[in-house]
Amino acid sequence: MLERGKHISTSFDSALDSLKNDALMMSSLAERLLERAMQGLLQRDTDLCNAAIADDEEIDILEKQIDQEGVDLMIRYHPVAADIRQVISTMKMSSNLERIADQSVTIARRA
Repeated sequence: MLERGKHISTSFDSALDSLKNDALMMSSLAERLLERAMQGLLQRDTDLCNAAIADDEEIDILEKQIDQEGVDLMIRYHPVAADIRQVISTMKMSSNLERIADQSVTIARRA
């Protein structure tokens, strides 16, 4: 995500930071899920595959949370220019991360 300067509204900065942190957490979880699914497939390890499948629920929850935070942020603060691009990009990114997680679950189930 793009670095940005501080805003007059610290609550706006706090909301953006929360959105960013949730996206970073989601990306780490998606990476872990994919790694577990691949290792489970290659090693024929059902425990790794089951762990990958279980992680998907948390990613689904985070996607919904990021979307809700993004909508709330846009309604409450009416961001402009770079800020609105950052919010929308984060929301789009969460959708793609969720798709990666879903594909990883498919890999884990086929293992």
